[in-house]
Amino acid sequence: MKYLAYIKPSEEFLNKAGDYVQNLGDDVSRSDLHNAHCTVFYGQLANVIKGKKTLPKIIKGFKNIIPSPARNTRIEKLELFDENSLVARLEDSAGYIRRIHFSLINTFREFLDRDILDNLELIPQQYRENRDRVRVYQTWGSEYSGDLYAPHITLCRLKQVKEGILTNPFEGIEWVTDEVYLAKRVEGKWEDIALVKLH
Repeated sequence: MKYLAYIKPSEEFLNKAGDYVQNLGDDVSRSDLHNAHCTVFYGQLANVIKGKKTLPKIIKGFKNIIPSPARNTRIEKLELFDENSLVARLEDSAGYIRRIHFSLINTFREFLDRDILDNLELIPQQYRENRDRVRVYQTWGSEYSGDLYAPHITLCRLKQVKEGILTNPFEGIEWVTDEVYLAKRVEGKWEDIALVKLH
């Protein structure tokens, strides 16, 4: 079963991002703002281990993550991710979001579906020869985890990259990150199953 833990951006950011993506016009192949979030964990976790259902333990582990109090979040810069995804990279110099990420990947490690981790065909083609990406995939369940984790919010997919597109339009916008959501994939859709409030 696929699981996703994430934090949500503010409405102010979403409104500004919506205007920014709309102004890109025909350069955008797909907007991702309808479900904009910053992933702090993604992976395939086993439904049953040694004959016991894992969901209650997964939720209990998730609710015990609270690594530190709520903090302000802001956009550091825009950058390209996997060539054609335009993302807003979150400023995390104090390591706050990374602490949440590492707390979750360590908590969920015992539930990782080992059969999935041994199947390198599930890693995107461009990463299969990258030893670091394979290492974090087989350790943490995602090629974007661990020391390769980079907190960001995907804005859109681009058809082409034009000069000046990486100019940050989000200067001065910040919000309090005080909630982390846990969702699981059910019949092709993400369903929230737990919430942790950070105080």
